[in-house]
Amino acid sequence: MKDIEEEAATPGYYTCKLKEDNIRAEVTVSNSVAIHRYTSLDGSPFKIAVDISNDGLKQPWDERVFAYSKESEMRIEDGKVVGYIVVQGVKLYYCISCTGKASLWLNKETIDKQVLRLDKTEDSFGCLFETDSDSAIVKVGYSLVSVENAKKAVVSVCDFDTVKEQAQTAWLKRLSTIELEGVSDEDREIFYSNYYHTLIKPCGWKNESFLWEEKKTCYLDFATLWDVYKTQIPLLHTLHADVGRGIVKTLLRYGKEMGKLFNAFMLSANMNIESTQACCLGCYVLYDAYVRGLVEPNEIDDMFFVVKKEISQYEQEIKEGTFEKTTKLLDCTLIAEAFANVAKELGKLEYYEYFSEIAKYWTEAFGADGLLKTEYPYYEGNHWNYSFRLVNDEQKRLELSGGREKLEKQADLFFGFDENGCIDDRFEGFNNETDMETPYFYHYVGRYDRLVSIMKECTSACFRTGRDGLPGNNDSGGLSACYLWNFLGIFPISGQDCMFVGYPKAKKAIMHLSNGKTLTIVSELHGETVNKVTFNGKRIDGYKISVQELLNGGEIIFS
Repeated sequence: MKDIEEEAATPGYYTCKLKEDNIRAEVTVSNSVAIHRYTSLDGSPFKIAVDISNDGLKQPWDERVFAYSKESEMRIEDGKVVGYIVVQGVKLYYCISCTGKASLWLNKETIDKQVLRLDKTEDSFGCLFETDSDSAIVKVGYSLVSVENAKKAVVSVCDFDTVKEQAQTAWLKRLSTIELEGVSDEDREIFYSNYYHTLIKPCGWKNESFLWEEKKTCYLDFATLWDVYKTQIPLLHTLHADVGRGIVKTLLRYGKEMGKLFNAFMLSANMNIESTQACCLGCYVLYDAYVRGLVEPNEIDDMFFVVKKEISQYEQEIKEGTFEKTTKLLDCTLIAEAFANVAKELGKLEYYEYFSEIAKYWTEAFGADGLLKTEYPYYEGNHWNYSFRLVNDEQKRLELSGGREKLEKQADLFFGFDENGCIDDRFEGFNNETDMETPYFYHYVGRYDRLVSIMKECTSACFRTGRDGLPGNNDSGGLSACYLWNFLGIFPISGQDCMFVGYPKAKKAIMHLSNGKTLTIVSELHGETVNKVTFNGKRIDGYKISVQELLNGGEIIFS
């Protein structure tokens, strides 16, 4: 670990000063190459060690946090270091180039070998470059297919400054899909920093995969769908169709070949990582893509096939009432209802009947008090955090709690408007993804004013500039995307053809949609009171709009 100072960052670029070594470090990236530039500020030459064996962040006590190498080979070839390493069941090929003499090391000692092969080991190993000047460029290319691909990637990249400029151009193109007007400089920095975090994952591996031999793009680093399916992925589907299409194709292929869908899909052969979090979330991702026009006509049958296959794994537990978690029962039944509607729309009677039968069991998750049953385990929360999940049948949800008035009182306890509630049973306030959509539950009981109060407080207090600017457990961008939607004043409900109206923070926001159309959101508000919200001149009833309506573009005005 190094003490650093003079940090600075822009999209696609990071720099800092290594205090003790008096070296300026810079890093940028292309599609498949990481590029480092190191400059000695006192003009003296230096050495660069690359730890190839490290599969995670280094802790102060110098332990790796994830896994050790199962097999590896590294060799010096034409001044470069090339090879592969197998970690978490995945073989990753690499090519590392740097100015200066290359050597290999094992357990922090250089070795007089051109090739080093190791079986399963907890030893650390890597390469060392000894520079003969005051600056050096390190290029690290990687591939899931071959060393040759990694070498080609390294050779293809230009000089550091050109790659830095290309990376920044690519990032700014992505970030410019949302334009803001009438916001402070601080709010602008917070917004686009969170947009940047939202777009970091998942990663598209062009024409490469560790599961499939064919040259087809695979999207990885879903860590996990539970963290991102409600907010981040709907944002990608809405504004970045190329990424959305890549996700759809990855899910469909995975579902057909593996017989199920994933919750986590990373550079790991373990397909059951965090499998206890939830189930059927890949089905939600496919549904949200479908209503946004990202599932091609020739993929419809595959979509129904993999969704039914996924839900059918839990059919017995659903019908017999033996599910391990009420939350998983809701995961299955609510998405079954969504696909029943799609099947009916497309005239697929067999699927409609199957999904409709599964969907009717969703009420079994609730107890006599209208909250989720208490005797089941809950992931990163308790039954209160999950009881205000947004369902399609609002009227039935009211009935389960004994009517609108009782349900409103329960919501007030949960969100702290009624201070008699237990603090352990409260809304997590955007510190975790568990209940980040629940403020919109107030639409069910006609208390839009409550929603406004929560949005004003949370978008101002929970997200800031600086190192502590992200709240709690942001993970893979799920909470950052939550902030973006709430800042804009609209919010997606995953598994429903529905966007709820919130409370915008910008005077004007322009969203350049994936289909080429534009959605403009205008705020004429001067306080917390919202008299009406219109879409293309027509008042929005129930404070919600269908996704398909929004995708036609137009203007939402809060007044």
